[in-house]
Amino acid sequence: MALREYSPKQKIMFWLPPQDALPEDHLCFVVDEIVEQLDLSYIPNKSGTVGAPAYDSRLLIKVLFYGYATGTFSSRGLMRATQENLVYTFLTRQQRPDFRTISDFRKDNLEAVKNIFMQIVRVSREMGMVKLGRYACLRQRSKSAQGRHTLDGTKLKANANKEKTYTEDELKSAIKELKSRKIKRINLTDPDSKCMKAGKYEMDYNCQASVDDGEGIIVSADVTTSPADQTQLKSQVEQIEVNAGKLPEKLVADAGYHSVDNISYLRENKSIDGYIPSGDQARAKKHKYKGKEQLFDKNKFIYA
Repeated sequence: MALREYSPKQKIMFWLPPQDALPEDHLCFVVDEIVEQLDLSYIPNKSGTVGAPAYDSRLLIKVLFYGYATGTFSSRGLMRATQENLVYTFLTRQQRPDFRTISDFRKDNLEAVKNIFMQIVRVSREMGMVKLGRYACLRQRSKSAQGRHTLDGTKLKANANKEKTYTEDELKSAIKELKSRKIKRINLTDPDSKCMKAGKYEMDYNCQASVDDGEGIIVSADVTTSPADQTQLKSQVEQIEVNAGKLPEKLVADAGYHSVDNISYLRENKSIDGYIPSGDQARAKKHKYKGKEQLFDKNKFIYA
């Protein structure tokens, strides 16, 4: 077998432009194109202010957007990526924002995140990336099928210890808060968090997200303090309609979203075909895959 020539000490006269060195279908080109089409006029313009020249908002949004899409969330990690990663070199056009710049931009523009998210969904739809064919409500680890949308619920751990959650009798100084919010327990570290079961009981939030399975575009998202996914289906469908401007034809959900009200709502109110198994159906299928077929499951009998 022939060996490719490799001379580390040989100097390179010219580097390839980043866009020429990356595959044509690379995600960074999609991010670059979508952000260029966003309306960012509501983000404060820092031009003319005292200090070093400010970075363009489009540049910083591209860095954040691509980072979120590929699993890099910290400002320091994103800063290193702009210094070392060819993809970020293309997105920033060889500029290297400091981690404080990235962090401050994100912190100062939290209110703009929702607006940017909605714009991304709409632009993605205009580009043909959101098909609005089928949605699915699945657990986070489930693999979604091609051509449908995915709505998922997962517990996000709060910055609070469940042992610091007190009852009214245990903590008199929190009585006013407990009564005003009509709740039985409150965590003083993170008062909005709730005790939920995610493997074990912890102080959590329930995060919801709908994803178009064609291109993996998130079309709705929310963070709630309700531990049950069942109560979140309607709000997610409504958010999908607002963000994408259209309802899906079908919705596939896991057992966590099953209820007669949800199925009726999809069919009668939104004309969406809903496919949501009951808890018994889900458990029966799970046992089947484990090699434990339930010979006397009630699904095997006919009522006469």
